[in-house]
This record gives sequence, C-alpha cells and structure tokens, in this order.
Amino acid sequence: MILGFLLGGTGHAVWAACPSGTCYVDDNCSPPTDGTSADPDCTITEGINRAATGDTVLVRAGTYTEEIVFNGSKAITVKRETTSILPKITNTTGTAKVRFDTSGGTANSVLDGFEITGVNTRGVDVSA
Repeated sequence: MILGFLLGGTGHAVWAACPSGTCYVDDNCSPPTDGTSADPDCTITEGINRAATGDTVLVRAGTYTEEIVFNGSKAITVKRETTSILPKITNTTGTAKVRFDTSGGTANSVLDGFEITGVNTRGVDVSA
C-alpha cells in the first residue's frame, strides 16, 4: 500500500488511502487527520477521497454540511458507524446532497444509514 500526503484546499491533511481498508469520519475532529478510528477525517468527502475500491468509510453521528459525490471510479461503502443516531447530511445550497455520477465509470458504491435534510430540489441525484 502506498500512502501519499497532500495538503487539501481546506488545509486538512488528505491521505491517498484508508488505513487497513477502513476510514473513519467524525464531525468533532481536529485536523490534520489520518482517517483512523483514533484520528478520524473531519468530512465525509475527505473519507471518500481517501478510500480506494473495496474500502469502507464509517461515519460517526453528527451533522455534515457538504455535498457528497461518488464519481463512479471506485466501488466503496460509506455507512454510519454502529449507533442508534443517524449521521445527518445537509448543505446550504438546497440542491442535491448526495450525487452518484457514473460518467467516471461503472463502479457500484453504497451509502447506508444517513438522514438527508435541507433539500429544496432533490436529496439524491444519479447522473451519467
């Protein structure tokens, strides 16, 4: 496994791979992060960017104000970490909160166990 370190536009550390095939995300974090359970990424997008095909991104309960994009180039699973409280995905634009864009390939990704709120037009968008 090759790990590459970049400094993303948000100023957060972005690693090229999930440690041991599982990344963790928590909205109560302190950057820079490494995606481990002890040092989770701050956004779902960071977890998705870090993940490779076959990886799982576990998201802890919290509110994530962002648009989630699956670009079709890798098959990953993004799901809530075991808890009775659903993580909430929202953003301030009122447009799609989760987008599956298959134009980058045909990979099958999974989003499981989230509440999507604040939608004016659509909560989930699938495009080719």
